[in-house]
Amino acid sequence: MRSQRSLKPYTWTESTDVNAIQQAMHQVLNPIFDPFFSDHSYGFRPGRSAHQAVLRAREYVADGRRWTVDIDLEKFFDNVNHDILMSRIGRRVGDRRVLAVIRRYLQAGTMAGGVEPPRQKGTPQGGPLSPLLSNILLDDLDKEQERRGHTFCRYADDCNIYVQSRLAGERVLASITSYLKKKLKLKVNKDRVSSWSRLGVFLRNWTDGFVVNYGTSSGDNGNSTEPEPEN
Repeated sequence: MRSQRSLKPYTWTESTDVNAIQQAMHQVLNPIFDPFFSDHSYGFRPGRSAHQAVLRAREYVADGRRWTVDIDLEKFFDNVNHDILMSRIGRRVGDRRVLAVIRRYLQAGTMAGGVEPPRQKGTPQGGPLSPLLSNILLDDLDKEQERRGHTFCRYADDCNIYVQSRLAGERVLASITSYLKKKLKLKVNKDRVSSWSRLGVFLRNWTDGFVVNYGTSSGDNGNSTEPEPEN
């Protein structure tokens, strides 16, 4: 005799509910923020891709900016300051109910021993809303670099700045590291800041799986004295 099983009504899991809410908020918030993002930002934006970032970088290299400062933010998603991020969102969103939902999303912790302690900093990864929130926060970095006259490409939390000399690169690294620490409470992972090499600039597109190597002439001694706007 076959065993009889009762049919249970379909219900969404909590994670599915959260993702659905995030997706709905993303569809509303993205058109509000995206038009004001920097043209140098390529990650997780409609009509933009890592391929386009590579092509833009190629233009910078062809223009003689063959030294690169590779800015890698240390544990970015774990170190996002909630108050700073919420203040950036509040510049364009005035509905307190929406702001309250976003803050609750940011503060949602992970279950540990049956208890879910609130998150003090950082933003959950993997949800539909996380990439937009990262672009909102790091748009301040983009605007600051534009103000300084930098030539750069940013894809999510990875940013490459292209300069004409090692000295300019060292100045940029120091000033941008200081800006991130003071203004956005973020730290540069110095272990992953690449050295400046006139042998070539390596850019990798993880989505499409190709590598572009832009080499330089062997006669380049790296002692360029051309003026740089990176102050």
